[in-house]
Amino acid sequence: MTISTYFRLALVGGLLAICGCGEAPTSTQGRVAVIDLQRVATATGWDVKINNEMRRTQETLSRSLGELGTQIDQEIGAKRAEIGDSPTDEQRAEFFRFQQEGQRKFDEADANAQNLMRQRNAQLVGQFREEVRPVARKAGEALGFKIVMVLNDSLLSYDTGSDITDAVIASLLSAGKRYTEEPIAPPGGASIEIPEAPGTSQAPPDAPQV
Repeated sequence: MTISTYFRLALVGGLLAICGCGEAPTSTQGRVAVIDLQRVATATGWDVKINNEMRRTQETLSRSLGELGTQIDQEIGAKRAEIGDSPTDEQRAEFFRFQQEGQRKFDEADANAQNLMRQRNAQLVGQFREEVRPVARKAGEALGFKIVMVLNDSLLSYDTGSDITDAVIASLLSAGKRYTEEPIAPPGGASIEIPEAPGTSQAPPDAPQV
């Protein structure tokens, strides 16, 4: 999953949890307002803010994984030198187990890094939604709406008159809720890649293969 998809995927679906009860009936009673959170994010700079933070998080995690991979490679190289060019069957088996343990450590760190990315993304999108929620509530209630839903592909049709996106954007901007970070791009426009698993070139002669 690339950085650019994290934010879009996280906005998909769901009520914005804006409801009212015990109110006097209005002409919009029973109708549902909709809001396009992607448009809100773009207009307020939240999309750049989140993507920048996700890129910084990914760079940090990728750097840590790279350092771990280098360390494991060095340990495997030292082990390879220790057993020499004519290892016994026992030494060969021991080296294979050593490689497998290095692979396990790296895979575990890689899985943890991916989990941290998901957690950080959920945290940031949650912050965005919490900033939008009271503004959307106020905009919806001003028009008599009791429920506000996020506009997404699962919503097959809706009345354009129920779209409160522009009103929410205007309220946020008038309150100074605009983030002006410049998008962070990697050097040369290249994407950030998670390092390959370590130890792939350190096998002794006739090492077991998997």
